[in-house]
Amino acid sequence: MLKQSVIDVLNQQLNFELHSSNIYLQMSNWCRTQGLLGAAAFFKTHAEEEYDHFQRIWKHLEDNDVRPRVGVVPEVKLESLGLKAILEQAYEHEKFVTQSIHNCVKVAQEAQDYKTFNFLQWFVDEQVEEESLFSDILGKFEIAGDDGIAVFYVDRDIESIH
Repeated sequence: MLKQSVIDVLNQQLNFELHSSNIYLQMSNWCRTQGLLGAAAFFKTHAEEEYDHFQRIWKHLEDNDVRPRVGVVPEVKLESLGLKAILEQAYEHEKFVTQSIHNCVKVAQEAQDYKTFNFLQWFVDEQVEEESLFSDILGKFEIAGDDGIAVFYVDRDIESIH
């Protein structure tokens, strides 16, 4: 049986993952409306991955006889000036998610819930990859600049990155 502190933090993370999926769906849509089809496909795939993360946590809770709780998913408002800004927002969001996962690990460890602690290690590794991915993509702008040609090349390449 999971302790209430672990249940609470996992339910919170469950909702963050669902919100993350929604964020990336909205980013995908924004990119599509701008004609950035490579970036649109990239963010759509990323949204699906975040939903998979949601489902992993859901299953862990269910497997431990806990009823997952989904709250209200906040509306996503994109205030962007371009692809680079969208990618910067995504990178900042991934850093937030990393901190949240680290908090989940801390709570599981404090509760001496080693099953959940072990379960969360996959998410820790995943967040290292996620932050690195967005950092690498933003690095392309460092090399190419952020004019129309750079956006064209990043959009063309981003779909195959991952």
